[in-house]
Amino acid sequence: MVDSKDTPKLRNSSQHFGLAAHAPKRRILIVDDEDDIRIALAQILRLEGYVAEEADSGDEALELLEHETFDLMVLDMRMPGMSGVEVIQQVRIAYPDLFVVVLTGQATLESAILTTKSDGVVDYLLKPVKTDEFVAAITRALRKKAERVQQQKLVSAAAQILEANQQFEINPPEASLKTPLERFIHVFPLTLDCQKRVMTFVDENPARMIELTKGETAVLATLMMYPNQTLSCHDLVTQALKYDVHESEAESVIRPYVFRLRRKLERSPKKPDLICTIRRRGYRFMAKGC
Repeated sequence: MVDSKDTPKLRNSSQHFGLAAHAPKRRILIVDDEDDIRIALAQILRLEGYVAEEADSGDEALELLEHETFDLMVLDMRMPGMSGVEVIQQVRIAYPDLFVVVLTGQATLESAILTTKSDGVVDYLLKPVKTDEFVAAITRALRKKAERVQQQKLVSAAAQILEANQQFEINPPEASLKTPLERFIHVFPLTLDCQKRVMTFVDENPARMIELTKGETAVLATLMMYPNQTLSCHDLVTQALKYDVHESEAESVIRPYVFRLRRKLERSPKKPDLICTIRRRGYRFMAKGC
């Protein structure tokens, strides 16, 4: 439950936490099967200046996420039907940038382990939660999200500069290729021409050909050189892009390349079957028929 005695303080609490009063309205999804708690939390957020949407089940939450964009999700762990654990598992695949604040009436071992291991879970609150404590947790979570977004923008900009510089190299790597085996990589169902930067689906008639950028070619070639093996983001950055970054920054560099490759290669980019994410380890090119 939410402590109703704290409610009169809500209109001034944004001055204490310093976010909602000065930023564009953030969209927050409240997921809880207990109507009184869900409605109270949503009302708190609206009084704080946020846009709050409600879902009374995991299924309804996932349906909302398909059609609307949210900055943060407050998620009850114990609900009938789909549990909070199952919701987080699906969110991590389909919406990896969505941060989650876990809300539970019982500090279970399962939820504690999930909180510490899931990248998207940024806070853990026990019911009953006080209003000030809840607002503070929302503020912290949104600040963490803003920091990550800014970091991703900086790293992405650096990666774009790197690729732009590679486009104008006097002696690009492919100029030194000596044999057809070095130029072409064949891993069913793809054939990659590293020199022309063209990827061909050999299992389609007529064969479908897709042009790639230099960075996309380098990342795909590296993945195809190790079919059905997991490569870390750091391995991909250093081996494919020849770019030295810290381990913590590697994911932000590689993710845009993987995103664009999936849009070009995969029949369903949100459910890839060629370039698969291996949670907490990296990416893997899934060779068919191997």
